[in-house]
Amino acid sequence: IANVKGADGYYGVNEVAVHDMVAERGESYYILLAGELFTAAGEYSFSVTEYEIPQNDDCKNASVIESFPFSQRGTTIGATPDFDLFDDRCGGGLDSRGIWYMFTGNDKVTTVSFSMPNLAYGTSSQLSLFSGSCNKLKCEADFGGLDKVSFHAANGVNYWLLLSGTEFWAYGDFDLHVSQFEPPSNDSCESSIPMTAPFTGNNDLTGATPDFGGDDTTCGNGWSGAWYSF
Repeated sequence: IANVKGADGYYGVNEVAVHDMVAERGESYYILLAGELFTAAGEYSFSVTEYEIPQNDDCKNASVIESFPFSQRGTTIGATPDFDLFDDRCGGGLDSRGIWYMFTGNDKVTTVSFSMPNLAYGTSSQLSLFSGSCNKLKCEADFGGLDKVSFHAANGVNYWLLLSGTEFWAYGDFDLHVSQFEPPSNDSCESSIPMTAPFTGNNDLTGATPDFGGDDTTCGNGWSGAWYSF
């Protein structure tokens, strides 16, 4: 990734022009420095910077998350566009660029926290969740600019996290945290806790898995819960 920056001053105004681009290996590039108007002339400063492409820049080189909880601080600076290879962009644009992480589900609720605190004005972070394989990715969810999300990671399914921005200019440092939660002991109907009146119970639904296949029309709610019987 090349960052081209130039600035000139005319009529007392110093306006900075910055352009990021993917510079293809072996390609020759020519840069014309000029002003918008005929009268826009004067001294200028000019610099060109290159950034290393991150190791996990594409799906096939995704960083594997092997244990939880997982935390990492990193950057998307230098990442190249991803979505030109996929029909389903899962929330990003054609020139969005990010880095990849992969983990295998184990039938637990998984929470992902992803933030990019220093993005350019008017842009936001983009968290995309895929399943499948790199040559046949399926978009599971487009979480947009949400800082924290939770979902049920099915057992044995490979999941891919793409951390990017909403457009080419949305890049920078990030914080990533991934956690998994154990389901409650009465997570299914078969493991329901018997009740006898009077009864008082306390539980935690953080790790509860979906009921009824996630069908939200079944008896009012099909997301996740804990079971009791009497």
